[in-house]
Amino acid sequence: MKTLLDWWTQARDEGLPPPCLLIDCAGLEGGQAALPREACSALECLFSGDLGEELADVGGYLAQLGGWEPPVFEVVDDLMRGQLAVLLVMPSAGDDDAASGAGSASSAASATSFTHLHRHLRKFNVVYGPNGQPLFWRYYDPRVLPGVLASFDDTRRQAFLGPFAAALVMLEDGTLQVAASRSDAMVG
Repeated sequence: MKTLLDWWTQARDEGLPPPCLLIDCAGLEGGQAALPREACSALECLFSGDLGEELADVGGYLAQLGGWEPPVFEVVDDLMRGQLAVLLVMPSAGDDDAASGAGSASSAASATSFTHLHRHLRKFNVVYGPNGQPLFWRYYDPRVLPGVLASFDDTRRQAFLGPFAAALVMLEDGTLQVAASRSDAMVG
């Protein structure tokens, strides 16, 4: 797989929409106050209400990146190298397969509004164990996500991806690993 810079350059040059990030705030020194708001056009905690306030400094956040500019890349590279973020690849405008995963084949743009993406991911905050007990799933932790998704069958992986084309994490050597994808063309 490529480095983040290779992927970033290719995705930008191919006209893909800017990606999203799942950010694990627990690893950020300074917690919520250290979130990279300047690199985002939208940023929301994946928890709401009292739980959102309680977990503000250690919970997961969804960020819609504000563009492909070098300062945005530097923020993403720093977070991914620190094992603090998962890169969520947006479908291209003509990718009907990714759009249909969101429940609408009409257009990738309508299927990938930030509100829709946020709502989709919030479904995974609590999962149920073998005995039916509720458990928090830290799917926004890039150290956890690949192993869990590898244990899923394809139907479950696609359900997790929903409107996203792919989820990428950075390995220790700086290369990207595909945790899940709809199409290799979107990530390779």
